[in-house]
Amino acid sequence: MIRLDERYLRHWDERLPPWQDFDPSDRAHVEAASGVLLEQFAGGDIEAFALLSELAGPVLHDTARELVDATGAATSAVRLVEAFRRQLFLERGRDGAPAAQEHFLSFARDSLGRLARHATGLAAERVQTPSDDRVRGAAGGRRHPGEGLQAYK
Repeated sequence: MIRLDERYLRHWDERLPPWQDFDPSDRAHVEAASGVLLEQFAGGDIEAFALLSELAGPVLHDTARELVDATGAATSAVRLVEAFRRQLFLERGRDGAPAAQEHFLSFARDSLGRLARHATGLAAERVQTPSDDRVRGAAGGRRHPGEGLQAYK
């Protein structure tokens, strides 16, 4: 369970539920806080990124576990979440403001899904021979995981 402390209070915003009423196990509360923290991170606040990672972490890991199970991805949920965080951090530096502020958890699910499908495709390509047309056909339709935030702009 996430425990809100003074670090979060420094980043609190009037768009969020009152501090005393905030429930980190409520997805709607996490969604609202994630948007505010992502906006602050886009403005250059690195601590906001750390808080976003901490607050949204349990939801991201649950989502990643579901996706790994559903896709049979050749990676772990932890690695998917790490890749997503790395992508989010790097794209903020490259593109300025991330655009997924109002629907961060949906954006995260889509991005994690792309990463899981990409990992699944890579595993299939390693197992199959390059001459297997089924592998090339399945791999041809997937998007590169680096396309992440651009789809939400």
